[in-house]
Amino acid sequence: MHHHALLVRQTLSAKEALLLCPNLDDVEVFVIPDTVIGIGEVRGLTLEASRRPRELSSRLLIVAVTSLTFEAQQALLKLLEEPPATTSFLFIIPPEISLLPTLASRFFTLEGAEREKMLNTAAFTDLQNSPFSDRLEEIGKRMTKKDTVWVEAVKTGLKEYMTENNRSGKSLTSLAFVLAHLNTRGASNKLLLEELALSLPPGRLAKQDGTL
Repeated sequence: MHHHALLVRQTLSAKEALLLCPNLDDVEVFVIPDTVIGIGEVRGLTLEASRRPRELSSRLLIVAVTSLTFEAQQALLKLLEEPPATTSFLFIIPPEISLLPTLASRFFTLEGAEREKMLNTAAFTDLQNSPFSDRLEEIGKRMTKKDTVWVEAVKTGLKEYMTENNRSGKSLTSLAFVLAHLNTRGASNKLLLEELALSLPPGRLAKQDGTL
């Protein structure tokens, strides 16, 4: 997260919002799902933003907005002008909600190409943050549907994960094997994905989300 306030102008659920943030190993994540934002909610958000991370180096507040009042937008200006040093934000605000120009200017808006790149790794991130039994169940469903697009998305996410986690060990060796052969001619995607499911260390996101 290189910007303290990111904005996505798209209708997404809180879970989908999480999938936009694949690289959060050192970030404490707090999710505020599907929320009507008024003055009271901005006060609560400001209080939550002021809390310091308990164990990790920084915090990310993901706010999925369903409605945003004029008064709340004005109140958000102050929070985004003077954000806490250890907290950043990701706001999911549908395009039908009009934003004050002054508030919109406080955000870094994720446009098409960058957003699509992040969403392209969503399949891998979701797999990473699922229990082992759920991973295997999801793989079984996808293989029954012969969902090669999903397989390729998982491979894209795995490639980025390997690049960012360049460390030695048995698990990494297994992941490298999966990456080299997944979705290639003659390979058994099901067996390779099952190896991935068993070898991939669990992600942090599923353990750290919350509600305001």
